[in-house]
Formats: sequence, structure tokens, C-alpha cells
Amino acid sequence: MNGELPSAAGNRKAVTSYAKRQLLPYWLNFVLIAMKNIVGSLLYMVPPFMSKYILETVLPERSWSLLVIVSICMVAAPITGSLMIILEVHWGRFMEQLAGRGRAALYNGVQHQSWDWQSRQRAGDLMTRMLDDTRFISDKVNGQVGFTLFHIVTLVVGAAILLTLHGGLAAFVLLLWAGQTALMAVLGRHVKRRAEETAERNSRVAETVREIVSAAAFIKASGKETAALDTVRRGLRQEWEQTKRGIVLDHKVRLLNGTLNACFLVLMYTAGGWFVLQQSMTIGALVAFVAVYNWLRPFGMQLIELLLSIVKIIPSVNRVTDVAFAVNEEGRGIVPAEPVTLEADGLSFRYEARSVLRDIRFCVPSGSVVSVVGYRGSGKSTLVDLLLGLREPDAGHIRISGVPLGQVDRGWLRGHVLCVTQEVMLRSGTILDNIAFGLEASMEDVEAAVRIAQLSEWVAHLPDGIYTQVGERGYAVSGGERQRISIARALLRRPSVLLLDEATSALDQRTERRLLEGLLAERNDMIVIFITHRLDVARRSDLVLVLDEGLIAQRGAHDELLAQPGLYRELWTAQAARR
Repeated sequence: MNGELPSAAGNRKAVTSYAKRQLLPYWLNFVLIAMKNIVGSLLYMVPPFMSKYILETVLPERSWSLLVIVSICMVAAPITGSLMIILEVHWGRFMEQLAGRGRAALYNGVQHQSWDWQSRQRAGDLMTRMLDDTRFISDKVNGQVGFTLFHIVTLVVGAAILLTLHGGLAAFVLLLWAGQTALMAVLGRHVKRRAEETAERNSRVAETVREIVSAAAFIKASGKETAALDTVRRGLRQEWEQTKRGIVLDHKVRLLNGTLNACFLVLMYTAGGWFVLQQSMTIGALVAFVAVYNWLRPFGMQLIELLLSIVKIIPSVNRVTDVAFAVNEEGRGIVPAEPVTLEADGLSFRYEARSVLRDIRFCVPSGSVVSVVGYRGSGKSTLVDLLLGLREPDAGHIRISGVPLGQVDRGWLRGHVLCVTQEVMLRSGTILDNIAFGLEASMEDVEAAVRIAQLSEWVAHLPDGIYTQVGERGYAVSGGERQRISIARALLRRPSVLLLDEATSALDQRTERRLLEGLLAERNDMIVIFITHRLDVARRSDLVLVLDEGLIAQRGAHDELLAQPGLYRELWTAQAARR
């Protein structure tokens, strides 16, 4: 099948490669942050370590001046370490910039995926991954990398000091810490699994809310507000149940962690007292040991909390990695010669086991008008997808001015082969915003496009004119107005090939006729292809292609096809009977 989803392993390689490229220029910042945390942790060790010096040296010597100096050092050292946090904030500012850059790159990768892949995704789930999951990751990572390093260095230095003060007691304490760490690692797997379930539930709720908001008009028209509210409540209740289980698990881990620390403290005092009674340890050494231990204990608890929070971001990292695709840096393709011609040579396309198009062939000169007609399911919209390059044919080729579609420059293709569909998507904003989206167009050009699209009279009667808000997804205007705005947007870009896939289906016949007359009069060398059920359009076409079950059953001009028996005359007769 076309548009295969890249493997997760390939995604991870792409993410790793991207991270290396982005982080490497900031290697000096990482070195400075690491040095700051090493120095800071050493400064924090000064007060407990100096307590032994006070008890065993300063007090026995009864030196007031030395006591003042040592006391000042004990106060100044941790204050200096705290002030160094300002340096880390300064050196780590790039992390937020990289986070924003990464989110933009993530979106860019998603939007460059094939149409087949995009059509299979849930929009709410993608939004949750690109917004919520990435924000959760950046919030956890930003500042915590250095903070975690600081805790690790502090504990390592503190452990070395404990070993210096008394090897036996230090070994006993470190053994207890190792057991606690192993236990927390086991619990961490449960925390990770719970975080995965919570992230998935949040994604489902986001998708449910998006669907309900998107279907607001249908829900109101059918009086299903209560059912929609029940659906949202049910999803939120399930989300809360999942979140609550995660909160309870977090509290259980914290309770166990606190209980173990309290027990370890009692055991440490007992073991230390025994060593003093055995005269293998001095009172000063025990006091210093206890001071260092009490100083390290909060850091140990916080480090476990940090490690558990890192475990929690793993599901979010995996969810983001699953949709993190590298954009292929393709070289510039061939720009077809203007005015363009369009040719299909033996096009065939299968969807799963079903043949949708078979051996489609036609050649369209520049400035031509073509109508593609046929019953629903005959392959008309699939042909549009192939012409736009959204899908790859299983056989055959499409050529623009003799250049195979796969070799055409992608930027040129997206700017010169445009399509307006029946289901129009507008942005929240003004009429002008939607018509001129992505273009630096003059007001004269905009007005010309508005005139051809038969919007001038309607816009003139609006209080705010072309600056009128269209509402979310354009729901504040009618379907016919949305279609004409979309046609004006396409015309403003002056495409070489314009595809209109039932793009006037919501218009009345009078407005449609005037729009088509204006469009055809102003087309110049533009190729216009109508995908339509309304055969009035076919009367104005240079070529009519009649599709039937994926094959071109008939081709020719309107009068020619109407004069011979076949599917076209059948369609024309059926349409005339409905009038």
C-alpha cells in the first residue's frame, strides 16, 4: 500500500540524529552546567563536614576567632551554591528555544507525511502528542537535567565523605540506600505503565472533545446535546479514574520512600552508637556523620522523585517518537514549462484488494476545460488525489509539460496545481485572512478573485465587508459562501491547473452559472478540471471524461457524447428528469 508508515526504530534514529544536531552547538553550556553542579554540590558539603572540625579542633582549642571564621564559611558556602543557580538559568536558556524549535520540527514532519498516513490518524491524538506530550517533556527536562546531575554529584561526594568518616558505618548506610534504589526501580515500572495508560486516556478524551466540537452544527440540529454531554462526561470520568490511580500510586511510593528513610535513620543511629561504644568511632565523627547523612537524606529522596518523574515522561517520549518523522531533504525538482499541458498515461490504482482506477489515459492542452463525470464510486476523487500527488499510482504516469509528476519540484506543484473540494475547510479569521492565506497579495488582486468567485455583492452587504469574521472552521457563513471563498483563494494563486471537485455543489444554478462564466473567461492558459455530477458544466468543457467502475467508458465533447448511446446520455437524461 502507498504511504507506508515508517518504522518506530527509524523514527528513533531520526529523533536521535535531530537531537544531536540541535544540542551539539551548546556543548559548552552543558560543560558549564556540569561544572556548576559539581562545585555547588561541594559547597553544600561544607557545613556538615565542618561540624566535625568544630567539635574536634575548634572547640577544644577554645579559639573564638577560628570559630567565627568556620561559622562564616559554613553559612557562606551553601549561599554561594544557591546563588550559582542564576548561572545555570543563564546557561540553560537555550533549552526553551530548542523545545519550541523541536515542536515546530515535529509538526513539519507530520505535515509532510503521505495523505494515506494522515487520513488514518486521529486529529485529537496528534494534537495531544504535538502539544501536551511535548510540553510535558519540555517541562520535565528543562532545568531538571542539571538538577538531577546536582543531586547525583552531591550524593557521590557525600558518600565519599561518609566513607572517610567511617568506612563500616558508611558501607552499612550505602547498602540500605542500594536496596531502596532497587525497590524504587521495581516500582518505577508500575509508575511508567500507569503513565502510559493516563497519556492514552488523555488522548482519547481530546479526540472525543474535538469530534464533538467539530460536529456542533449536527449535534444542535439533531437535538443531541444531552448525548454529547454524556459522552464528554463519560470520557472525563474515565480520565479522572485513570489519573486518580496514578496519583494514588505516587502517594504510595512517597509513603514507602518516607517510611524507609525513617527506618534507615533509626538503623543508622543504632549502628553508629554501637561503633562509638566499641570505640572504633569518635563522638565528633559520629556527629559529623549524622550531619552529612541528614544533609544527604533530602537529596536522596528528591533524586528518587526526579527519577520517577523521568520514568513518567518515557511514555510521552515514545508517543512523540512515534510521530517524529524526518523531512526528506529532496533536491529541487524540475519546474515544468509554462503554459503547462497535463497527461495521464496508463494510470492504475488499487485500494487494498479493490481496483479503483484502471488504465486511465488522456492528454489536456493548456487552457483547456475538462469535466470528469460518473456515478459515485467510479474513481473521480481518487483521480484528483493522483493528479495532486497525494497518492502514488500503482501503474502508469502523470506528466506536466512532459515532466513526470514525481520529478516535478514539490514547491512548484503545491503552488500551481490546486484543488477546491466540496467540503471546504476555512480558518478562524476574516474573509480576507482566508482568501489571502500564505500570500502577500495586493487588495486589487484580492478584489479580482472575489469578483470572479461571485462574492462581491455578498461582501458589499456585510457590515464589516471583507473583514467579516467567518467563525470557527467557517461555520458562521453558509456552505455556498465557504465554497466561493475557497475558489477565490485558489484563483488568487493563479494556478496552472485548477481542480474543482464538486466545488460548486452548494451553489444555486444561477450563481454557479455566473461563477463558471467568469472563471472560464479569465482562465487564460490555466487548465480547469471539473469533477462534477452537474452536467451543465460539461456543456462548457472542451473534453468530457466519463468514468465507470475505474475505467474511462466514454470521452469527447458534450454534443458528441449526447448524440451517442452510453453512460453520458444516461446521466444527462436522469438529470433532466429531476428538474
